[in-house]
Amino acid sequence: LLSVFHGAADDGLRQLQMRARQPVDAWLLDGFAPDKNPSLWAPELFARMAELSAEGATVATFTAAGAVRRGLQAAGFAVQRCPQQPYKRESLCGELRRVPQRRRLEVPSRVLVYGAGLAGATVARQLAEQQLDVTVVDPQPPARGGSRIEAAMLHGRLLGDGSAQAGLRVQAYHHAVAFYQRFKGVRASGALQVCGPNMDPGKLQRIHDAYSGEHQPWITALSRTEAARQAGCDVPSQALWFSNAAVVNIPQLCRDLLDHPRIEYRPQPPGPLPDAPRVLCMGTATRAVAGLEWLEIHDVYGQLDRYSRSPGGPRVPVVGNGYYLPLTEPPAAAPNGCVLGATYEHAPWTPVRASARNLQLNRHYFQQPPLWRGRSRAPRCVSSDRVPLVGRTDGAAGAAGEGSVQWVATGFGSMGTSMVPLAAAVITSRICGWVPPLDEAAEQLLQPQRFLTRQARRGFRSGGR
Repeated sequence: LLSVFHGAADDGLRQLQMRARQPVDAWLLDGFAPDKNPSLWAPELFARMAELSAEGATVATFTAAGAVRRGLQAAGFAVQRCPQQPYKRESLCGELRRVPQRRRLEVPSRVLVYGAGLAGATVARQLAEQQLDVTVVDPQPPARGGSRIEAAMLHGRLLGDGSAQAGLRVQAYHHAVAFYQRFKGVRASGALQVCGPNMDPGKLQRIHDAYSGEHQPWITALSRTEAARQAGCDVPSQALWFSNAAVVNIPQLCRDLLDHPRIEYRPQPPGPLPDAPRVLCMGTATRAVAGLEWLEIHDVYGQLDRYSRSPGGPRVPVVGNGYYLPLTEPPAAAPNGCVLGATYEHAPWTPVRASARNLQLNRHYFQQPPLWRGRSRAPRCVSSDRVPLVGRTDGAAGAAGEGSVQWVATGFGSMGTSMVPLAAAVITSRICGWVPPLDEAAEQLLQPQRFLTRQARRGFRSGGR
């Protein structure tokens, strides 16, 4: 796996020092010449490299400058000149000879993942692909609860305001688009984001200005006329076009994610495995785990309705007033149909009321009354601040999980398809001892312990006042 840090080298090494638990095996110093970029070749950087290195860590550079050679030697590297003809005369290479300060973290051989929905299946798959054995535990078959939806949207739920949460959302979206490409159940479709209750024209413009550019062809601002041309019908406003958005059949995706030789599924936990980390991906049921009553998560129900498709309706997904999703492939109660959704019910509505709401928001796409074909209802697990919970919880308020290391990945709300792959990468990186693929501000934003801190400020203790 490749993680790229954007910034000054010293800042990057400090991040490694603070956040990585595994030592470095090899260094390739590939910068401009020391006289052109002296800050990259400072003695302090060489010393920090040595502190971060494993025993016998190697180093190589393209330069053969004497100052670089002496700096590496002073930090504990045995360095020699290496011939590089015909490209240049010579460069430097060597290895660490002094006793390293960091020991290699022992990675567990098995991880227990509780929950076989989208979050649990994605966490399990990413762990398995790093050669860890994974046991997925769920008394229900895979893809229940909110993961039983056969037609969900993967599109950018962006903010564009420069906040840590805005950065988290756009990074998660791109991570999800790349991650899902090789799995069944995900169909590239593109999507139009039009104005709606939570998206006025000014916000559309801010999002476009924040993320557009010649190197960002995935988002395009369209006038109402241009948006209508893209949709193949009239749309209610100007729009953003997300070219890499996709339609997700979550049950099929979960089955494909869990189809790996290192993943086993069990309806009940296996025997005692005190050294196996536990990852809890159980939605609001996570609060029932001893010591986690303080998690501020709750269920918000949503409903999708399937209808016959109007001849003049959009040919691409349109989001903004809920969403209109044309079905070009069956999950096949509705071939040549469409899906309308999704309600956001703070208190559960009757199914009939939810159907009426979905149709009301999208009625202008139908030339004649559509034929209703069915509905899907499911709860979303939502946090009190609408930010997912991704991180370690053992040691917080006594939540030790039978003595094992314990993690949670829950509270994704309406952002499950876009946020789960990055959350799984964060947990996988932490279990394996790597720097997580997030900056520190975004990682702190996701930390479950934020609720304990807020509750303490309000005068609450875990378990009561």
